[in-house]
Amino acid sequence: MNPITDMLRFTRSTSKAVEKALMALEQSRATVRVEIEKTRIRFNTVLSVRKSAVVVAKPEGLGRSLQVGSTIRFTLPDESGRNLRLEVSTPNFNLSNGSSVFLCKMPKKFAEGAVRMAVRFDTTRFNNLLLTVKDKGGEGFRILDLSSGGCKFQCPGTPTLKSFPVGKKVLGGAIQLGDRVNVELEHFIPRAHMGSAVGCEFKISLEGPNAKYLQHLLISLEKSERERFKPVAM
Repeated sequence: MNPITDMLRFTRSTSKAVEKALMALEQSRATVRVEIEKTRIRFNTVLSVRKSAVVVAKPEGLGRSLQVGSTIRFTLPDESGRNLRLEVSTPNFNLSNGSSVFLCKMPKKFAEGAVRMAVRFDTTRFNNLLLTVKDKGGEGFRILDLSSGGCKFQCPGTPTLKSFPVGKKVLGGAIQLGDRVNVELEHFIPRAHMGSAVGCEFKISLEGPNAKYLQHLLISLEKSERERFKPVAM
């Protein structure tokens, strides 16, 4: 059989599967958590399918963070757990009912590549949220985003970045928010260097109220995020 014909048939099949998944998402009215790639902006929203476009409800407070050509990414809230990447074609659009939305091109395939599955929260607004490391003399590194099982933290320079080799377990450490919150870690493992930042996964210490403190911190971050980007209906 002609390999080009096979490829075209596979592409059409994949494209239909993507459209079917998006239509099922629209019918369920389920909320998805969207990330604008190359930014730290994430928000909850709903979407619908219109001909060859995907219409996404635009939350209040998003401002000019979206541009033509921006890419958003989200995970389907079903058992497949597949990811989709959508290119923004119209950043600002108002429906006849006055709802503010933005339009994306219909994707042809599901996204490839792994992402951290846990919900991440942007923490760049908080200068006093730090990852402290015992092996570094208790030095604190500013946390840029945080989830229940990992974080991204800022390194001040290349020498410091190299002191956190990818895959090497670092014992001890803690997540600190000023003088109020201290979540002790059993260890953390750097998984990626991203510019001057390090992405890592961690395991919290089972001793004391560490799990409770982390949960309370994440709930507070979620509330703060909802206040910044208020979801709207279409």
